[in-house]
Amino acid sequence: MTRITMTGRQLGTRACMPPEQVLAGGVDPRSDLYSLGCILYEALTHQPVFSADYTPFRLQRAHVEEEPKPPSLHRPDLSADLDQLVTGLLAKDSEARPASAQEVYDRLVPHLPQTGPATPDKPLPPGALPDPTRPYRRPMAPRPKTPAPAPTQPLPPTLVEPTGSVIPGMAPGELAEADRHAQELIDEDRFAQAVGVLDDVIDPAPAALGSESAQVVELRLLRATALVLSDDAGRALPDHPSPAHRRGGPHP
Repeated sequence: MTRITMTGRQLGTRACMPPEQVLAGGVDPRSDLYSLGCILYEALTHQPVFSADYTPFRLQRAHVEEEPKPPSLHRPDLSADLDQLVTGLLAKDSEARPASAQEVYDRLVPHLPQTGPATPDKPLPPGALPDPTRPYRRPMAPRPKTPAPAPTQPLPPTLVEPTGSVIPGMAPGELAEADRHAQELIDEDRFAQAVGVLDDVIDPAPAALGSESAQVVELRLLRATALVLSDDAGRALPDHPSPAHRRGGPHP
């Protein structure tokens, strides 16, 4: 029970907390890569990224303000590529970190033990224990991203801006693109990012198309779906039209 975060306390492990989380900003998959960098740093050097003597407050400030020493200073025999990879994972700006877990995996694989990393696993005899070195020889790669297939037919009319409509601050076709992108994010269980994409277009669209237009209602319903899936149903309620509204009647 002592390891469970108490109400009102900041979530996360201070030793591995990315700067954006310390600052209570938005976190994304690259925030996890920062935490991975902290773990790799200590695994390779036997030293934490920042001094273990730091107070909790100073440790959090270090994640935001201090540049960590390159791991090669603690371990001179470390390869330049691993040194650069860990340093890149610990970048203060999330955009300066590697783009994905797949990129990190691809850069780590060449440094695995060379005892037949590509050799397929042999069937185990009855009662035999699995090879304990297998995770180090052949770790599981991230799930590859499948490219979205090119559309074979035009988008439904409700997802395309009416011809000649100009929405200030938005490019032609941006509503349809936001709808497509948000649906891809929802399919990847990235609900908060989907809500963010839709927020950017839902606010300016009603001024040009009207709050009751099919395009705006479609996007609001999609945002409500993303909010419900992210367990934020309270915020989703204003976006979900009533049955009367779906039949064309007045709001209750």
